[in-house]
Formats: sequence, structure tokens, C-alpha cells
Amino acid sequence: MTDELHSFLTYECADCSEDIPAKRVMLGYTVCLACGEKRAKAARKAWTIVPAGTKQGYTRVTKRADLVGIYKGSTVR
Repeated sequence: MTDELHSFLTYECADCSEDIPAKRVMLGYTVCLACGEKRAKAARKAWTIVPAGTKQGYTRVTKRADLVGIYKGSTVR
């Protein structure tokens, strides 16, 4: 489809049913900006950033099981 045709089509957010721009749908998004922000904030709540070692950078840990035992004497269970 051409850009002109997409400008006339309307798409609904999968979460709140508000209209979302056709170009956003063409990029692969199925939710509006507000709902996308809510989803991102919910996902980020589960992340923990920890130093991977003494000479390594920080790493993102998303599973609690991976966090256990990163450091000797860790109290996370």
C-alpha cells in the first residue's frame, strides 16, 4: 500500500481501542504511545542492573534465579 492510502486508514490500539497513526502500525506497533509507555514501565519494573564482576560492566538481570549467586555472600534468595 502507498503512504496516501495508509493516511486514510484508521487503526485501533490493542489495549484501549484509541486510534493510532498508520505509520506507527507500519513500524509494527499495535498499541498507542500511552499504552506502549505503560507496557514499557511494567516491563522495566522487573529489571535489575548489577555489576557483572570487578572488571566488567553492568548487566541487566531479568530473572531472579540469575541474580542469586552473582556475588559471594549474596543474601538474595
